[in-house]
Amino acid sequence: MSTPSPAILICGAIRPRLDRLEGALERIARRDDLARITMGFRARDELLVLVLEPAPGAEPGFGPAAAAAARLPGLRALDLAPSGSPDRLRDRALRSCDPVIVVESPKAAAERLRAFLEDPGYAAAPPPPVFPIRFEPESFLEVYKRDLSQGTLFVPWEEEKPAVGSNVRLDLFVPGDPSPVKALAKVIHHGDVAGPGFGTRVALSEVARERLELTSRRLQASASSREIRNEPRVPARLEVAFSTGSEVGRAWTQDISRGGVFVATENPPALGTAVELTLALPGGDAVKLPAEVVRLIGPEESAAKGFQQGCGLTFHDVSPEVRRRLEAFVEAVEIAPMARVLLVDDAALYRSLLGDELASRGCEVVEATNGAEAFEKLVDELFALDLLVLDLVLPNTSGVELLDRIRRLGGETELVIAVVAGGADDPGVRRRVLEAGANEVMAKSMPVKEVADRLLALLPKR
Repeated sequence: MSTPSPAILICGAIRPRLDRLEGALERIARRDDLARITMGFRARDELLVLVLEPAPGAEPGFGPAAAAAARLPGLRALDLAPSGSPDRLRDRALRSCDPVIVVESPKAAAERLRAFLEDPGYAAAPPPPVFPIRFEPESFLEVYKRDLSQGTLFVPWEEEKPAVGSNVRLDLFVPGDPSPVKALAKVIHHGDVAGPGFGTRVALSEVARERLELTSRRLQASASSREIRNEPRVPARLEVAFSTGSEVGRAWTQDISRGGVFVATENPPALGTAVELTLALPGGDAVKLPAEVVRLIGPEESAAKGFQQGCGLTFHDVSPEVRRRLEAFVEAVEIAPMARVLLVDDAALYRSLLGDELASRGCEVVEATNGAEAFEKLVDELFALDLLVLDLVLPNTSGVELLDRIRRLGGETELVIAVVAGGADDPGVRRRVLEAGANEVMAKSMPVKEVADRLLALLPKR
């Protein structure tokens, strides 16, 4: 019996779990089916990566068993039995990691990672570069209708261009909107007949799409810029306490901007009341914000217009540090994609059609053309992926085989997987694919917009 390929264990948000890492490594190291454990840390997404190399005679599926034995929350296994040498797989999994630690002593390995993360000289990987784009009213309407609404955009740029396939961020300065619309994008080509620059596939969040659509409607109707708030708001449910001196109320926010917040409550302070807000940001941080009640929505208006009952507040005299943290939170919500999708298909035209359609709905799309490339992208992206879209017929492997590797050998149950393929409307094919672990099966003959609708319907609501 051949020895299985190395297994990869992945754990996100490892910092809060550092106290449990030593024990997890000890429990994994006790297994007699392992020859070596190598640990890496990937700074760009704060990811712990463990490569488990099997001892002779190890059974397939030893990776999920090791992950279960570790009892480390969030630890997931990727044991896909790929083609290629174990050295190549280990190098691929640890390619972007620093430090890389061979685990000879679980205690020493855990302490070394902790020392690295607590070193004042350590800094997380820098975010993608930001490219500002400014629009005049006429140019915005043309570009929005032709490109942005379809999920693509050409960025005029005469200096050194980011590499094709790399991620960038865009600041879109549109007419009448005081803050730039922020978006994530992937570089898909260099050069254009219109001049130097690079083409991108843009993942617009729901907030960004609403702001761009509002700008488009306002410009087309030549309406007043008062239709756009001074500081566009993003939806956010955060716990908040508001103090008026003698009384303290507790509630939840409905949305937030850099300049204010709407609090859903049936007992708001009176209009014009000065309050001190204590706002709980993700991660357990709480910030204090002086504010004033500037809008009330009572029971009558709530019932008549379908609005949430509560109060709108404007922030006053916010300290630079609190403003920085608030702006970082709002920006993160603004650019958060609806989903991160790995699209695996050897047909370039179909990848482009479906990829552009998903991008126009706010998805980040990563592509692969065959089974081997799909495996490498899974190694790179598994923890960040929300959806995997597979063709059935692929170079190097088949969609059903890849499904089996992910679900049965890899033990990966959380990732949503859909098969979109020719012949998938055959009842026998559909049954075989669903039995292999797919969440949904669709035929390529369906309109691309309908395929995108059904794919996004598979994702849990955020």
